[in-house]
Amino acid sequence: LGAGFAKPNMVNLVGQLYSDHPQQKESGFTLYYVGSNVGAILAPLLCGYASIRYGFHCAFAIAGIGMLFGLLVFVAGRRFVIDAVSVRGRLESDGKQVMSLYAVLGCGIMIAVPLAAYLIQSHFYVVLLDLVSILFALYLTYLVVTRWADDGRQLLQFMLLLLFGTIFWGFDQQAASSITLFTDRFVDHALGSWIIPTATFQSINPAVILIFGPVLAGLWTVLSRRRNAMSFLVKFAVALALAAVSFFILEYAASLAMHGKMPSCLWVIAAYWVISIGELCCEPIGLAAANALSPIQFIGLMITAWYLYTGAYSNYIASLFASLSSVVHHHERLTMAIRASLYHHLFLEISLIAAASAMVLLLVSRCISWLPAVQQEEGSCADESR
Repeated sequence: LGAGFAKPNMVNLVGQLYSDHPQQKESGFTLYYVGSNVGAILAPLLCGYASIRYGFHCAFAIAGIGMLFGLLVFVAGRRFVIDAVSVRGRLESDGKQVMSLYAVLGCGIMIAVPLAAYLIQSHFYVVLLDLVSILFALYLTYLVVTRWADDGRQLLQFMLLLLFGTIFWGFDQQAASSITLFTDRFVDHALGSWIIPTATFQSINPAVILIFGPVLAGLWTVLSRRRNAMSFLVKFAVALALAAVSFFILEYAASLAMHGKMPSCLWVIAAYWVISIGELCCEPIGLAAANALSPIQFIGLMITAWYLYTGAYSNYIASLFASLSSVVHHHERLTMAIRASLYHHLFLEISLIAAASAMVLLLVSRCISWLPAVQQEEGSCADESR
């Protein structure tokens, strides 16, 4: 619930910061994504160490302190991102509506918490997720068709980003399941004299984002000024291609484990590094696209759609892929070589699907670029960058 309130609104605020400079939105969202990963670096290190040394209660306490610190930072600096005068005016003129909204939100939260707990325990949440995702997709299709003459072509482009973004994140989320299990069971954790804990590998992704995020933010700005800017779809194709390379690396490491060898942790580090660069070509670009391609009255809705598909539904897809490498109960006596082969086949399948998706998206980007409204949109962005 907290993430549902925070993420869409934070993204909307970042988009408003660049309302007068739309050509800089991609760079702005990349920097925003870099900032959000600072905590992602510290969390596995601090909470992982605390859980081992002092127990999970201490680890959760540290996470809560981090969330409180983030809230204090936002409150202290909100005058830089929110027009306080206009907000105060709306509160004074629509005080009753605001209070009614707060009452509805409060009741909704009290209902949502036990409802979510029930859905998780009953496993009905999968059916509900499928139903909501299908209905949302039908509504987006309705908007594309009914608004085709105005901005339907831009909405079609965003729907394609949702589709391929969901595919990318379904693969990227293997880091929390199959990649972590493969690393823990088959990979040599020694890097010189240092033995790397399994949880520490989770800090590679945010570290790469923190280092290379500003580089890509500058690259997008330079390309835009030189009228060589890549479209949203092409950047997503690059992200999928990098995901394919990353899983090809993991597939090779798994093949070593199949033959009784213990692959070096450098293979896993390289795979994390490559897919993290791909993540920078996907997530902040998708958030920028939600702001740039959506009609102003639908921006919040499109950001919600982005997190629904690339967040919730992609995690469901990731769990389905990860289950392909699981060992069922009656196969617990399988040899290590056979178990490693499960990861080998999984990583190979993902790499092939990601590579095929990248090629399909490149072809689609060429076709959709011929649509008049898309050409006009790309041309206006290039003119503004000059």
